[in-house]
Amino acid sequence: MMAVEDILGVDIKDGEAEKLVTMGDLYELVGEKLNSKTDFDPVWALVCQIAREHSGSRDPIDKKTTFFPKFAEERTELPNATGESDDRT
Repeated sequence: MMAVEDILGVDIKDGEAEKLVTMGDLYELVGEKLNSKTDFDPVWALVCQIAREHSGSRDPIDKKTTFFPKFAEERTELPNATGESDDRT
């Protein structure tokens, strides 16, 4: 339950969780909670969660975040494990 809360930014009370029997019940409860959050995009939240899980990074993600750090506006060169800059193109 906690993962659903963390990823989708909802709060599921213990009493609500105890009443859930099926995945459909969970889906309906989360849907109701998300309807009240007009500034929340669940697709964006899931995309960011997947990216974090696969990259291992906890850096902030916004819609201008690049897939490759060498293309990031703020970081033009990243040191590699030996401390030398990575000049690969």
